[in-house]
Amino acid sequence: MKIIEKDKYQRYVSICYFDNNFYFKNSLNFNLVQNGFARVHYIQDTNYKQPYYTKDKYQKEFYKVILESQNYAKLHYLGIWQHNQIDIFHKI
Repeated sequence: MKIIEKDKYQRYVSICYFDNNFYFKNSLNFNLVQNGFARVHYIQDTNYKQPYYTKDKYQKEFYKVILESQNYAKLHYLGIWQHNQIDIFHKI
């Protein structure tokens, strides 16, 4: 597990790897998003004042990979992406 930081509730924000091979596509995060069981929401790279702004090269690369995995899930209508988003996320 690679801990990024703690959120305002003192929970760990992290990338959870399946083994010691720190390859983004070998993470729980990537697999959940690519299979449509999770979405990318808070992480972003445009406003440095936001709490989950990508602060370094490692985080920026992860952000790029995780967005690509979400686009794959959307394109193939996997998991949550097979439904109308207003039915899944009521506050869109």
